[in-house]
Amino acid sequence: METLQTNGKSFPSVHRLLGLTACVVTVALILASCASVPRPLKPETTAAIGNAINAGSVDRLLAMSSRTFAFDGEVFDRSQDISTLWNGLVQAGMKVNLAALPSGAKSMDGQSTDQPVTSTSYKKFSDSTITDWFFSRHVPPLSRMITLETNLGSFLLVASDTGKMGTVIYGLAGPVK
Repeated sequence: METLQTNGKSFPSVHRLLGLTACVVTVALILASCASVPRPLKPETTAAIGNAINAGSVDRLLAMSSRTFAFDGEVFDRSQDISTLWNGLVQAGMKVNLAALPSGAKSMDGQSTDQPVTSTSYKKFSDSTITDWFFSRHVPPLSRMITLETNLGSFLLVASDTGKMGTVIYGLAGPVK
């Protein structure tokens, strides 16, 4: 190893310091891009959800839905209840405006239509103990809350892109103002 000698002290060479700095910067960049950094849902994820709703594909929506599911201030833990919810929305003629799906753009009021779930996100569903419990126990930290513009009004949908498991929908609230 090359070293510089000054006043009896050894210092690594400039080349070694540059190499060490490059390694540290590389590791920092890798860590910053890892899965623990919240990101908006992929456009294909939001499109898959919107297309499933528009097609009335209750089976597909049920397959994407979490086993424990929040709707407004209610928490469902039976797949029959979740199926009834999706069937009801499909029978009501719910259609998602696919052109208005979140894309990182801001809505008319300047709010993002795709936001990370935070410790207070449950209040957008219902400011209650049950929704607080649901969000803290069943919604993973990297989940997102997106706004779906539909013919029935605006709905909030909580979902995540889990990679191996695909898209998971944890809850729906609306119509909201």
